[in-house]
Amino acid sequence: MHNIQHSVRENTCEMETEEYISFMRELAEWATSQADMADYAETPENYD
Repeated sequence: MHNIQHSVRENTCEMETEEYISFMRELAEWATSQADMADYAETPENYD
């Protein structure tokens, strides 16, 4: 996780505030959808 945090800081350090906010919100939405898909894939009712 530390590597990801470092990479985000490194790649966003030159962004303006509004651009940074938009990027972080999009990243959060993506991360949430990835976690939801992983959670859904592992629920017992999805096993055949």
